[in-house]
Amino acid sequence: MKHLFLIFCLLFLTCQNPNEPEIFGCTDTTACNYNSSATILDIDSCQFSDLSGDCCFLEQQDECGICNGDGIAEGSCDCEGNIVDECGICNGDGIAEGECNCSGDILDCSNECGGNALEDCSGVCGGSEIIDVCGVCGGDGSSCLGCDGVANSGLVLDECGICDGEGLNSEGCCAEDEVDCNGVCGGNAEYNQCAECDTACSCVLDWDMIWNDEFDSESINLNNWNFEVWWPGQVNNEEQAYTASVNNARLENDNLVITALRENLDLNNDGIPDAEYSSARLTTANKFSTVYENVCGECDGGKIKVEVRAKLPKGVGTWPAIWMMPNNSEYGGWPNSGEIDIMEHVGYDPNVIHSSVHNATNSGSLGGTNQTSSQIVTDVEDNFHTYGLIWSDKQIATYIDNEQNTVLEYDNPSLSSYEIWPYDKEFFIILNLAIGGTWGGVNGIDDSAFPEHMYIDYVRVYRLGCQ
Repeated sequence: MKHLFLIFCLLFLTCQNPNEPEIFGCTDTTACNYNSSATILDIDSCQFSDLSGDCCFLEQQDECGICNGDGIAEGSCDCEGNIVDECGICNGDGIAEGECNCSGDILDCSNECGGNALEDCSGVCGGSEIIDVCGVCGGDGSSCLGCDGVANSGLVLDECGICDGEGLNSEGCCAEDEVDCNGVCGGNAEYNQCAECDTACSCVLDWDMIWNDEFDSESINLNNWNFEVWWPGQVNNEEQAYTASVNNARLENDNLVITALRENLDLNNDGIPDAEYSSARLTTANKFSTVYENVCGECDGGKIKVEVRAKLPKGVGTWPAIWMMPNNSEYGGWPNSGEIDIMEHVGYDPNVIHSSVHNATNSGSLGGTNQTSSQIVTDVEDNFHTYGLIWSDKQIATYIDNEQNTVLEYDNPSLSSYEIWPYDKEFFIILNLAIGGTWGGVNGIDDSAFPEHMYIDYVRVYRLGCQ
């Protein structure tokens, strides 16, 4: 564009001053060879100064733009006179402070540049000690554990050895230490039978009979006993029908005789048999029930004793029982309100007597663990034996023939709940002879054994009293 402008001017001047001589030269005032007499610009003739201000041709300038200069000085890396640092950078700062090479690495604890060796918490290079949860170098985390086993919880044992406990109560005792009758924490002084603390007894405890049936009348006393009338299968898949017939329960020779029969029963009176076996089940429900009670003050807490003298039936498939159930199921349906089995026997295992208790935590049928015990007695089908129960607020114990011949012992833990001790309510007595069922019928039923009989000489109930 600049050249075109100059050409235009030249033509203009030529046209305006036809008689003026044409002089070619450098008309650029910034050029070293500016020609004030030139009338026509010769752009190629213009020469300009170097960086130092000297006028010379470009080909005379060195790499730094200096006319006839020496270029970059020896040892320098640019025209400013700078030099290359240790990292090969012109005018660079070299290795940074604290670093050991141009890559930015530092010395590790073993003095290796860029190495990965570190000091542990104890200052040992490459050591393995670490700070535990308690902030201790090389610790095992135990120095700050609370009594609950949690680090830094701050919980401690009280003077009773209880973690985060409340210590001594208002009586100066630990919670688990009861005050004995002398007022001593954790003392062992107890009241004797006469409600006297840790002294010789001046009264006597003895059993007082509070209820009995000797079965020495002409017929079953209905003031004492109920007949439960059931169809087969009502409980435990038992196959007998329970009736009130004298064929199934009667008095004979001062004995209650419960008889199991093999017979077809038309219970619906429709000509179709509804049961193949009959038997009887007698209870004292709502006529007599009992529970231990403290009739002697602090002396014993009260005890109940139940004794039933009986001879048991023979035959595979028989299932006689002497047992007790709550008069009112105050803790809920079975087994929550409890069951006490003084004696159970199954015909396929004739020489074994079983005793059990059932409650919310001890019932195998509900997934719990049965509280059951047994004893071998070889003549229970041929001879009478006494099947007994001693029941207090502390323990349920069953026995055969004498109190020392214990079958089952079930203790009442302190601070118990109904789930394990529903036996603080009144229970009634049950006598029955079942056929088959989930236990008695495990090995089937021997029909050739019928009729079979369970003989009961007496039922006696005692309470431990003070004299």
